[in-house]
Amino acid sequence: MPDFTIAPAPSFWHEVPGADGEARFLAERTAGLEGEAKAVATTMAEFALATHSATDDLTLLLQEPESSLYAVADFALYTDRVPPTSEKEALGLVTGGEVGPWDPTVVAVELGPVHGFRISEFLAAAEDAGLNSDLTYLQLIQTTYVVSVDGRLGTVALTPAPSPGAGVILALVEPVISTWKVSS
Repeated sequence: MPDFTIAPAPSFWHEVPGADGEARFLAERTAGLEGEAKAVATTMAEFALATHSATDDLTLLLQEPESSLYAVADFALYTDRVPPTSEKEALGLVTGGEVGPWDPTVVAVELGPVHGFRISEFLAAAEDAGLNSDLTYLQLIQTTYVVSVDGRLGTVALTPAPSPGAGVILALVEPVISTWKVSS
């Protein structure tokens, strides 16, 4: 994967480190929190670390504990694939042609020099998102960006989020995506 840079707002986004920084990352993400807030922050930080470990992509954790707003954004850049030029191509990259009971929404995006598509899928239940939950019906939105970054295919996969929070997360991740540049 080629090297690239992004400029996330440090008041919201935190870059997930490799194995050597895991303990420090967990401690920083939970510092000053107590009770349920600390438990949620710990779970999301651990999830972000696991995501980074599994993909080795650039992974960010969105953390806003006062409003319980959390998300993981996984940025990947590919040299062996071309960016999609149509909604159909973008949807095929994200879904592999398999869609759930609701059609995904595909929206063209222009985020500074980065352009492509945002694909949002409605997940009817937590189990559909691969989440372990006692809730029998939790409405979640799964969003993935499939974009051109300096002519290369870039993807940003966001963790599923409840529909009201999903809109806020999109508003916070799109400025980060707009700063995406290939550095080598």
